[in-house]
Amino acid sequence: MTALLTTRAQAVLFLACDMPLVSTPLLTRLLKASRRGASPVFTVQQKRIGFPLVLPRAGLTCVDAQIARRKFSVQGLAEALKAKTVRVASNRKELLNVNTPGEKMEAEAWLQSARRQVRKGRAKAFNGN
Repeated sequence: MTALLTTRAQAVLFLACDMPLVSTPLLTRLLKASRRGASPVFTVQQKRIGFPLVLPRAGLTCVDAQIARRKFSVQGLAEALKAKTVRVASNRKELLNVNTPGEKMEAEAWLQSARRQVRKGRAKAFNGN
C-alpha cells in the first residue's frame, strides 16, 4: 500500500525478495500484459497466483479495501482487482521460493545447469523461452 501511496509512476512492479531466479523476460511479459502499468497483472504457476505482479496506482482503493477487511491474500487481491495473469510453466524455476537450505541448493543447481546451457549456446533455459 505504501508503494502505491507514494509512487509518482502509473504502476508499481512488486517482487518477492525470496525469488532470486525471476528473469528479465518474465518481467517484460508482465509489463507488456499490464499495458505498461494500466492493468493489474499477477503471475500464476500451477493455479497459484502470486509474485511478481504489477499494480496500477488506481488499484490503491481496492488494496485499501482488502486491508480494511483484513483480507491479506495475494490471490484474493488478484480476484478483487479482476487482474490478468501471466502463466509460468510448472517446469520453470523462476518462481522458486528460496527460504530453506534445501531450496537454496535447488536454486544453485538450477543456476549451474542454466549457465552450462548458456555456455553451450542454448540460452533458452536461462532467458525465459
